[in-house]
Amino acid sequence: MKWWAVAAIAASALAAAVVVATLYMPAPVVTVEIVNEGTTPDSARFEPGAIAVQRHTTIIWKNTDASAHTVTSRSPSAAFDSGVMGPGGEFEFTFEEKREYEYYCKIHPVMAGSVQVQ
Repeated sequence: MKWWAVAAIAASALAAAVVVATLYMPAPVVTVEIVNEGTTPDSARFEPGAIAVQRHTTIIWKNTDASAHTVTSRSPSAAFDSGVMGPGGEFEFTFEEKREYEYYCKIHPVMAGSVQVQ
């Protein structure tokens, strides 16, 4: 076999590997924790409170507080709602649309956060 034939086969195999790797790259996952370093349920917060992500990113909210909370979209309305999450509960949502999402806790409305999808 000629050297240029071997080089062409190797280049084709490399290109195929790059395509396969690109097709099977997992979507990014980001964690937001519900934390409470105070002494009352009203001192809980989302950490980080504001975050910027790319489309197709999944955010997992983890309730590390001793109280129940929700993760509920304020704008756009009804985009997502975790329902009540007890201590240790988790909720995940994958962001597909480029826009800003504002969310809050229905139980503690002063708790709020935002996700900017780029």
